[in-house]
Parts: sequence; structure tokens; C-alpha cells
Amino acid sequence: MTIQVLSTLDIFIRLLLAGVLGGLIGLERQVVKKSAGFRTHVLVCLGCSVIGGDQCEQRRQPCHD
Repeated sequence: MTIQVLSTLDIFIRLLLAGVLGGLIGLERQVVKKSAGFRTHVLVCLGCSVIGGDQCEQRRQPCHD
């Protein structure tokens, strides 16, 4: 089993994707006037992405391909 190290570009793409997808969910909720709108979902998704990536690095296990 080989351990893959994520490049800076990989990390950037994952964070960008998490922010965009979280923003889409938050935008939809904001349009229908529900609580936890755009900013909340973007921040939660970015935070989850950072924590998930950090967990892979700390455990030295391969992350998802």
C-alpha cells in the first residue's frame, strides 16, 4: 500500500469544490427563507473538508482517489 501525498492543487480543488457545493445548498435554503443559509453552509462544508483532509494526513492513510 502506497501513501499518496496531496499536492497543493489537489487541496485547493477539494476546498473549492466543497465551498461551491456548500454554497449551492445554502443558496437554495436562503431563497426559500430557511435558517442556516449561504454563509453557514459554505463555512460548514469548508470546515468539514479541512478536518477530513487533516484526518487522512494524521493517520497516514490514503485519502479517496
